Order: sequence, then structure tokens, then C-alpha cells
Amino acid sequence: MNVKPGRLACGILAAWILTGCQHPSRSLPPPSQQAAQLSALVAAANWLRDRCQRQDIAAEEPLIEHALQQARQRDWTITPLLEQQVREQSQRRYQALSAERGTTAEKCAALNPAAAPFLRTLSAG
Repeated sequence: MNVKPGRLACGILAAWILTGCQHPSRSLPPPSQQAAQLSALVAAANWLRDRCQRQDIAAEEPLIEHALQQARQRDWTITPLLEQQVREQSQRRYQALSAERGTTAEKCAALNPAAAPFLRTLSAG
């Protein structure tokens, strides 16, 4: 199979977002994994807003607050450290998405469906 590295990375991120944070789980992930999952959602949404002309997506702070609200609904304990990690990691993930090989159109195509469940709950809330 001939897959471009950028497309593969976006595909992996998209799959991780879908499986890691959108479906309820029976056991709580460790805080490091919680921060990683939440920051992936925030970074993807920020990137879509900034790079894919998604004006319907909120600014960063409401996205972070919504991600934390989603975590609380999953009975995750939100600590100041977790909030800080989500903020820092989402910035690093955003930068990594920007630096990733592949066209903006390819990245938008991979991230739009991956972030859709999170963005739908944001619109509904």
C-alpha cells in the first residue's frame, strides 16, 4: 500500500480521536492519557477553524472548557494540572498538525469527520 506520510499521520490522529475520546469506557484512563485525548480534540478543532475555514467552530477557550465538561461527564477528575496539560498539549498538537506533511485539503478531509462527534456535542450544548 502506498500511503503518504502526512495522510497516514492525519489518519492515525483521526482514528485516535474517534476511538479514544468519543466512546464511553468502563475504566478511567490515567491522567496522562486523559490530557492526550482532550488535547487531541481541542487541537483538531482549533486547526479546523483556523486552516479549514470552519467559522462555525468556537475559539480555543470555549473548546477547552467543552472538552473538560465532556471529561467531567465521563467521571474524570479535572485538576488544575490536567487543565494545564490540556492547554499545553493542544498547542503542541496544533503545531504538529501544521508541520505535518500533506496538503491542507488532505488534513481537513481527515480531521473533519474525526472531530465531528466532539463538535456536534459543542453545538448541542
